[in-house]
Amino acid sequence: MSECSLLGWLTLIVLTVTGGVIAWYTVETQRMRKEMTRQNALHVQPFVFVTEIVSQPDALVLRNMGRGAALHIQIDDIEFDVDGASTPDYVAKFSTVDVIEAGNEVRATTELTHVRKGQAKTLFSFVSGLDPNVQKLHDLPISISYQDIHGTQHKTELTMGKSGTRLVGYE
Repeated sequence: MSECSLLGWLTLIVLTVTGGVIAWYTVETQRMRKEMTRQNALHVQPFVFVTEIVSQPDALVLRNMGRGAALHIQIDDIEFDVDGASTPDYVAKFSTVDVIEAGNEVRATTELTHVRKGQAKTLFSFVSGLDPNVQKLHDLPISISYQDIHGTQHKTELTMGKSGTRLVGYE
């Protein structure tokens, strides 16, 4: 009877060790799958950045430094409140771009508009206000929104002005 009991204990130990190995293998496989999914996402992920300020026509040069195409690129308007009113006095508006292929660049034109009593009047180009050689007082926020080919939304947050072009955040 002791042989049967010993055999039972050995079987229990072998089964327990086997179950532990299978559990460990399952966890490792899950980690590998997550990493492969992350790598695949990085393979098609765009990254749009401002690389240059152009004066003729007045525009920001947007370059896709990522590996995938950037779709529906939009730069948020920048509002300026001069006298503390609840509505902005000036708005810098940027043109939208449909697509930037990986490694390519496009120009997004811009203009500064004076908004008063619901009427808008175009004043002049705004890009010189983002050039560190001209803008000596402020760093202005630039927010660029776009999608990848899977429809995932991405956003590049920059500041431009007295400190040059700086990456603040990326989602």
